[in-house]
Order: sequence, then C-alpha cells, then structure tokens
Amino acid sequence: MSFEDFKYEVSKLLQFLEHFENVLLCGDFNARNSCWGDHVVSRKGKELEIATAEANLVCVNNGNFTFKRNRDSRGSVLDLTFTSAGLNVQWNVLEGHWGGSCHLPISLVIEGHGARQGRFLHKKKLISSLNKLDLEPDFAAIEDLISDEIKAATSKLDNNRTPKYWWNDQLATQYRLQLAAMKKARKYPCYENLIKAREEVEKWKDMVSKAKSDSFLAKIDDVNKESNSRAAWRFINNVRNRASAVSSNWNDENNGDYLELLKDQVPGNMVSRQASFEPCNNVDPVVLDYDHFEDILFKKKKGSAAGHDGITYEMLKALPGLSKRALLTAMTNALMENAIRDSWRVIKIVPIPKPNKDLDLIENYRPISLISVFIKCINLMLKDFILEHLENGEFCQCVPLHIEVECPLPHV
Repeated sequence: MSFEDFKYEVSKLLQFLEHFENVLLCGDFNARNSCWGDHVVSRKGKELEIATAEANLVCVNNGNFTFKRNRDSRGSVLDLTFTSAGLNVQWNVLEGHWGGSCHLPISLVIEGHGARQGRFLHKKKLISSLNKLDLEPDFAAIEDLISDEIKAATSKLDNNRTPKYWWNDQLATQYRLQLAAMKKARKYPCYENLIKAREEVEKWKDMVSKAKSDSFLAKIDDVNKESNSRAAWRFINNVRNRASAVSSNWNDENNGDYLELLKDQVPGNMVSRQASFEPCNNVDPVVLDYDHFEDILFKKKKGSAAGHDGITYEMLKALPGLSKRALLTAMTNALMENAIRDSWRVIKIVPIPKPNKDLDLIENYRPISLISVFIKCINLMLKDFILEHLENGEFCQCVPLHIEVECPLPHV
C-alpha cells in the first residue's frame, strides 16, 4: 500500500471511530516507529503516531517485538494496539510462534471496565401481557410473575440504539425483504431483479412514512387526553430535539463517597432505636379499600419512576380487576402481619446534577430516592386512613410506637 493510500485509510478509519466512546483498535499496521518500541522510524509510522494522537488514542504496546522471522532475527513492532484514554488494558507478548506465523501472539486484558449492554422495554407489549395476568394473593408469586413479564418484554440492543416508537414487526419484515432484493439485484443484475429491488425499496419507504405518520397522530391523541400540559410540552420538546441530557462526570467510584455524604447530613437524633409497644385492642383492624387503591393508582403520573425492582404504577394499573384485588389482599396481609419484604427495604438513590454547577464535585448532585411502589401504595392508603380518623376525632391512647426497620445501605 502506498503512503497516500495508507494515510487515506487511516484517516477514514479514525473518523469512523469518533462515534464510539470506548475504542480498542488492534492490527498489523506495518508502520514502524520508535515510540512503540521499534528500532526503525518509517514514514507510515510517523503519520500513524500523529493521527492517533489527534484522535486521543493511546498505544498500549510495551516495547516488545511482535514480529520475528526466526529466533536469531532482531525483530520489529508491526502489530499495534490503540485504546481510548479511559480504558485500562494490560498488553503482553506471549512466547512461541503459533500456526507457523512470524507474528507473535499477543494477550490483552481489559481491567475495571464493565460493558453495559443496552436494553429496551417494549411498554405496549408489557401492558398487553399484564392485562391478562392472573395473580394470587401471594407477594412472592406476584413479584416473580410481574418480573418475568418485564424480562419477556425487554430486548437486548447490541448497538445501544433504542427502536423508534413507530417500528413494528411488519417494518422489520419489509426491511429484510428489500435488503434481500437489493442483494440479489447486485449479484444477478438482470432487468427483472432490478425492477423487483426498486419496488421493494419503494414499498419500504412508503411503509416507514405511513408508520411515522400514524405514530405521530396517535401520540397527539394521547397528549390531548392528558389532564395537564406537562406531558404535552415534554412531547413537543422531544419532537423539536430541545430535550438535552446533562453530561456529567459521575462514575461508580463516586457511589460510596456519595452515600457517606448523605449519611452525614442525617441528624443524630434520627438514628433508629428499638422500642416496645402495646397494641390497642379496641381499635378495628385496618382494611385497605379497593376503590381507594384504584383512586391512588389513577392519580399517579404516567411517568412515575420505578423502584429497585423495576415495577411502576403504570404496570399495576394495567392489571385486570381480579389481579388488583389479589394484590390488595396481599398488601393487607403484609401490613397486618408486619411482613416487610426484603425487596421493599432496598432504596435506589439516583444522583441528579444541579444546574450550573461543577459536576466534578459530588456535593453538586441532589438525591432522588426510589422505593418499591408496593410499599408506597400501602403508605399512601395508611396516610389517608390516619387522616380520616383524626378528622373524625377518633383517637386511641397507646404507648408511643416506634417500628425499627433494619434497612441495608441504599444502592446508588
């Protein structure tokens, strides 16, 4: 390859890699340079050094030779490995020639970096399955069944891209058909195949246009049904691409420090203490009312966040009537038996960046605590129950009650 072709190919490759956050670039570049351990500096090696430096890529070669024609030859460094600055890569050359090649085997170990695979929750599919879910008044079974439905409606995204709202199975099928028709036309470029490919591509474009239009009109209808304008403006801003995410420098190493910061802000007199109590025998047991439960779910916003278990109010709304009654019975039993589940004790804390602040400091994040919607529903119904008794003047002489909940540290 000529120097000009090499320069062009390297430039095109690095432009493509600019779209990715974490990059691991390996290969036989045949570009020798003393900065990665070779005893020769070639024109290609000098160009590659400058181009990778401008692209913020770091060469992790440790100076060992990667190519030897025989045991007595001096060797050279042809096989190079470049990474993003944030990746910690251990690079080593192994002994021996494998497969008859003059290139020595190379070992790469990426440390301290857990790649997160993107996931997408198909909400319409989930709501449809929850509408048919049959539950029994057993919380262990309820949580397992709802969690199974969430997993079944969740897809893994290899490229971390979220499917569009208008995407459906018919579009996926037509997309594959037009790709197959184009591939056939390129391989066998006769008149019939070219016409067929053109027809399939035009059909694909028409289906995409119609799906976008139908999705937009359906979204407008949903927005018009909202009781307030917040959801409408959120939708409009998304259409205008005005909703922008706040970039921050948060990483997993900040979790422990942030929890300690929150712990220091709690007054010392709020530390939990165990106390005995005597129940009032002349008070009727608490009965959680179904209509009250439905009213609480109805008043909750559509986009309310889930707890650590991933279950939202919207999912509870989607349950059929009999399943909701079974859920209410299970919540009543948990309340009367003081059976607080371990999953309810886990609090998910999400740090939200404060506007116009230095995001390198953990003090400039405000916490939002997310707990299970099951315990939140019980709390809301109990609050209304207590307020009703207070308004009616129904008091009970009891020893002050303090319930101690041994809750583990929240997860950030």
